[in-house]
Amino acid sequence: MKAILLITVLFFFVSCGSGKKKNQDNNNEDAKTESNAKPGNSCEAFLDDYEKWVDEVVKIYKKVQENPMDVQNTQDLMTATQKMSEYSEKWQALYDCSNDEKYAKRMEKLQKRVDDAMDY
Repeated sequence: MKAILLITVLFFFVSCGSGKKKNQDNNNEDAKTESNAKPGNSCEAFLDDYEKWVDEVVKIYKKVQENPMDVQNTQDLMTATQKMSEYSEKWQALYDCSNDEKYAKRMEKLQKRVDDAMDY
């Protein structure tokens, strides 16, 4: 189970740096429009949502560690980790956020919480 979550986390980081140019251009335009309308709000909203997801994943992962034979917990973890690619795409689109030290540090702290849960 730890391997599955680790692969998912690695996928997140790898996919943050890759993607199709066309999608990136469209996402960049969307992010520019959002950031021009409400500077910082889209970054904060994304990170708030991502933090809720991190809380959920950490909680579920601990349940799986306590009882690896519980099928429901395992399914819940798989469902939660599937959202990782969505967050990766959104984070890419919010390139202004990822280039802002304030938001990048917050993202790193949230990712560390996931990493620490895996090392539990």
